[in-house]
Amino acid sequence: MKIFRIDLKKGFAKVMPESLDDLWHLYNIILEKDEVHARTTRQTKPDDQYARPTKAKRVPVNLGVQVEKMFWDRILNRLRINGIVCEAPEKLSIKGSRHTINVTVNKPITIVKKRWLKHQLDRLKKASRITAAPLTIISMDDEEYCVAVLRQYGIETKIGERSKLPGKLEAEKRTKAKQLFFKRALKSLRETWVPLHSPIVIIGPGFIKDDFAGYVKNEAKDVAASIIGIKGVNSAGLSGIQESLRSGILSNMLEHVRVADEMNAME
Repeated sequence: MKIFRIDLKKGFAKVMPESLDDLWHLYNIILEKDEVHARTTRQTKPDDQYARPTKAKRVPVNLGVQVEKMFWDRILNRLRINGIVCEAPEKLSIKGSRHTINVTVNKPITIVKKRWLKHQLDRLKKASRITAAPLTIISMDDEEYCVAVLRQYGIETKIGERSKLPGKLEAEKRTKAKQLFFKRALKSLRETWVPLHSPIVIIGPGFIKDDFAGYVKNEAKDVAASIIGIKGVNSAGLSGIQESLRSGILSNMLEHVRVADEMNAME
């Protein structure tokens, strides 16, 4: 989170979210009846009542709204803030009407509160100091894999596949099928990892997770360099990820990432 300015006497904070986690922080900081001011777009119609009817145009404008409700759109990665327009250029004559401001990553906004609480300010300042990387997780056994991203606000399931491998008595078939299974799993892992370049944890029951880690090291050294842990759990897929969260395995991995980030920030 980038903080441009905080003025408690005037009750405002001008900030810019720099990650999806920052949107989550704003979702928890902004409350009903707060004001949010930002650059947005608004439909306008010609002022001249005698002019030929034309389609309304959407133009950029600086607006402020008094917040009525918010919706966090995880599909489009934006925070939708709906409210009553409290500040706008006079020529638009839209004060008192409703408007929705879409807050996205790297879009500055100004939040105005009648009173800022200590925990809200602490949350803003903490978000501005350290931007912890998300964690990419692949949970697998010989029947399925699931790739997900763990962020501060929860788990984002990205992709998964079920594919039962032949039994150990069919060694040749199993080896070929396992190679194809690993190839597809690596493709899914890479597609999730590339936009983030985040730390990777491989989890699952048995030895298949270790075999897959070896495959990644041989086939994709760039991806392998981001692996920070290979951990055993009782289940694969999404249930394995949830189990690792409950057991504290992923929390320990996140702590490892957080400490590394803090050390880098100090350097």
